[in-house]
Amino acid sequence: MMMKRVDENFSISMAPLLTLTTLTLIFSIW
Repeated sequence: MMMKRVDENFSISMAPLLTLTTLTLIFSIW
């Protein structure tokens, strides 16, 4: 149960980071 909560928090914190990295990559290619 504790692991599931940590995993959920991890994915929630990773999603914006991933989007940010993708955006940075796209802009650097332009």
